[in-house]
Amino acid sequence: MLKQANGFDKKADKLGLANRLFLSMIPIATGYAIASAPALAATLAYSGADFLLNNFSHSPTGTTTDVNVNTFTNAAPGSSINTSAEAMAIFLGQNPLGYNTTLSMGIGEGNNYLGKADSKAKVVGNFLVGQNESFKFDFYGNLELRTSIDTFWGESANAAGNIYFLVLDATNSQEINVLDYFLFSGNLSTPGIPDYLFAQKSRRVQINNLSKQKDFIGKEESALGSVAGSYQRSFRKPTNLTVIEVKENSTIQQAKSLFSQLTSLSGLDTSLQADTSDSMMLSSATDLSGLETSVETVATEPILNDPIVAAMGTGTSTLETSVETVATEPMLTDSIVAATGTETSVLDTEVPTLSQKTIVAEIGNKPLDAQGSYESSKISSGDIQTAIANSDKMQTWLKGKTQYTALLPDQIVKDLQVFSDVSSGAWVDPPTSYGIEYTVEGDSLITNILDFFTDDADDLFTVAAEGKILGKFRSGDNIDLVSLLDKGVSSLTITEINPAPGKAVANFNFRPLFNTKTASLQARSFDKYGSKSIPEPGSVLSLLAFGVLGIASRLFAKR
Repeated sequence: MLKQANGFDKKADKLGLANRLFLSMIPIATGYAIASAPALAATLAYSGADFLLNNFSHSPTGTTTDVNVNTFTNAAPGSSINTSAEAMAIFLGQNPLGYNTTLSMGIGEGNNYLGKADSKAKVVGNFLVGQNESFKFDFYGNLELRTSIDTFWGESANAAGNIYFLVLDATNSQEINVLDYFLFSGNLSTPGIPDYLFAQKSRRVQINNLSKQKDFIGKEESALGSVAGSYQRSFRKPTNLTVIEVKENSTIQQAKSLFSQLTSLSGLDTSLQADTSDSMMLSSATDLSGLETSVETVATEPILNDPIVAAMGTGTSTLETSVETVATEPMLTDSIVAATGTETSVLDTEVPTLSQKTIVAEIGNKPLDAQGSYESSKISSGDIQTAIANSDKMQTWLKGKTQYTALLPDQIVKDLQVFSDVSSGAWVDPPTSYGIEYTVEGDSLITNILDFFTDDADDLFTVAAEGKILGKFRSGDNIDLVSLLDKGVSSLTITEINPAPGKAVANFNFRPLFNTKTASLQARSFDKYGSKSIPEPGSVLSLLAFGVLGIASRLFAKR
């Protein structure tokens, strides 16, 4: 026994310090793998943004929109990663209004996976401003970034997002210049850096309200921002203006088991690591070529330089937020600390004149539409609906932001379901047994129905407004009310909703777009014979028998 032990020691000496360390850690690694079941290790990442431009002083001579989404996932056996990316953009030609929204998210479980989601949306409008006229518009935007991990060892979650608009002088096609701009940018790296949330603007952009909430500490981080403002500029001579507004969001999540990290250090590799090797991670850093948010870029003023603006017009994905890339970024410089570590809300920085080639790439090659433009795209990698349903935290983060997490009524008053202060473009869920009449309170109008999502038996229903039947529609359809009726509407009716067999009511989620930042909405549901009813709100409660709903209605009526 002694001889065998001495022999082993001699061989061990030849292995070298690194391999001896690796061998000594194998029992720990195997014990960790047994103790850490995939369900116990989870990462969440969410990056979303929306932006509304309204109250234009001039009607556009043409508009165009563009959206782009992309997801990637790879998971070892026993682990899972679900990602989703959505983008929507609309620019109304009549009663002009520009709106776009982007969403990227990921939900990972286990201890060996990699996933990313990118979304981008752009609206472009051309305007002809006469001599001695003023051009103006109002804008509202939200940027929301959230990350969560279970452990600092082996897990990482990144979320990044940008909102920006440019006002260009395109009178001379050979010399197009940036006149003014606004930028709202944020990044979360959990754990690690950079974490920031900041805004920049040119001097003619007026900020009426800018809110920033930041939590950059611990296993759960967030960066929440909102902005409201206006733009106005006068012109001494006729000028052709182009307004471009872009948003882009990205999430990346990664988990590596302790065993895989140790085997990687010793020159060994797992099947997952072989699939997501250096070349894949390099593409994470280089293919996401949009408006870069690395420390070096942000620290360089002005923020809008030629390479960045050139990237705005490409169809590639968005942000440079690779886990490995962020890990290799330089430490925070004085400039970035000044931009992110202080409470200065707006940094006023002039923008240089950009080259014609850059501007052409920025505007894109799509033909302009005088009546308005609309585009939408969604992509999911895995069963994102189930992943959201199994995550209470993600359901809270996504409230009103997806078809699976639609807003429920704030209150039910007799036969009315009331939704207060609904953000333009948010999902709402007033279940019904046959039909719903929607009414907007105050001066707000519904300009579009961006999307539908319902468990209606045949997924076919009728929409009417202003005394006209607009047609039959299905889940995923959109309706431009301004184009059909020459104006937005304060009320509309949806009928012929048929609950699925065995159900008393149908969940009927839809996305109204208002001509204002928010609006309060009333939904009055009724049965096939016009009688008013009050279905219980929510997907679970909608499974109750119709008799129970009738009792509830009578109880409310007696109050």
